[in-house]
Amino acid sequence: MSDHGRVSRHRALGAVLLMGSLLLAGCSTSSDVAPPDAAPTTSGDPVFRGVAPVPVPERPSYVLTDTEGAPFDFGARTRGRPTYVYFGYTNCPDECPTAMADVAAALRLSPANLREQVQVVFVSTDAARDTGPVLRRFLDQFSADFIGLVG
Repeated sequence: MSDHGRVSRHRALGAVLLMGSLLLAGCSTSSDVAPPDAAPTTSGDPVFRGVAPVPVPERPSYVLTDTEGAPFDFGARTRGRPTYVYFGYTNCPDECPTAMADVAAALRLSPANLREQVQVVFVSTDAARDTGPVLRRFLDQFSADFIGLVG
């Protein structure tokens, strides 16, 4: 693997870890965090199991263009909702489509009430090739609900 490939892989991993921590931070408040050995709830409501970051990281705020060509204010449009953000590109031969397929599969297996709360945002790192229509076609392979952004 080339040095460029390793750097890209490390950047992508760092972005995923950062956004994963933001997703976890958005999933709960300290009052609904259960210890790892807690018994499952009988109410059917999902319970966050893990460690909530303290302090909760501030959600990033930036404005990019969505697949329809409209401005998308990330901070405002995702506030209060668990959001999975992935930085990639549609011409990616393996990691990007695999990650999107995994996310789509995980959401399909999730309870409907949880699935409806989660947003998936794919931010293209190849604005020259990933036009709105190209990005929309790519994301629609996984879910029409996934949001695509280009900077």
